[in-house]
Amino acid sequence: MTGRIVVTGVQASGRHGVAPFERERPTELLVDAELDIDIARAASSDSLDDTIDYTEVIREIRRITADSSFALLERLASTIGDRLVELGATRAVVRIAKPAVAASLEAAGVTVEVSR
Repeated sequence: MTGRIVVTGVQASGRHGVAPFERERPTELLVDAELDIDIARAASSDSLDDTIDYTEVIREIRRITADSSFALLERLASTIGDRLVELGATRAVVRIAKPAVAASLEAAGVTVEVSR
């Protein structure tokens, strides 16, 4: 049985971007993640041990975002996606938005999406 865990709007900050100011001080990011998982065991056991804990997903998104520094959001999203697969997802889609950059460009949004 296949299921999906969806986490949206995780507020994280990190030093990611090509502009020098983006590497000098943390930039606020919004991260969404979709994890496809096999939910058969969790559906029958009702045990957190048989699924992926979304609290851990959020913690890992924030840790990776804060502890790394990449020029491109594509690399950050890919790194997060790899970690979510390590946690047990059969597929992970990660979206990262930079609200401040979008506002500075007079755009409603700037988002990168990666699927692993």
